[in-house]
Amino acid sequence: MQRLQDKLAGKPFAILAVDYGEGIPRINEFLKTVPVRFTLLLDRDTSAATAWKVRVLPTTLVLDPEQKIRYSVIGDLEWDSARVEDTIRKLLPKR
Repeated sequence: MQRLQDKLAGKPFAILAVDYGEGIPRINEFLKTVPVRFTLLLDRDTSAATAWKVRVLPTTLVLDPEQKIRYSVIGDLEWDSARVEDTIRKLLPKR
């Protein structure tokens, strides 16, 4: 995810990762081995996952500014693949 965000630097795009129901100690251990520079939100009570109807982890949702789902993937995703980058670029607003 970090590599994709780096590739799209300067574009109207941001990654917000949502951690599903884990505690701070576990998240901090993960961040020691996989440091990231994007925002990590905590869904401590799983209400965000419930609201977005997430049933399988990992799930990726790409939202537009109106919070409409424009792209979704269930399962692992190679974030910096050409296919994913191209898909995301096509969703970005034209300038």
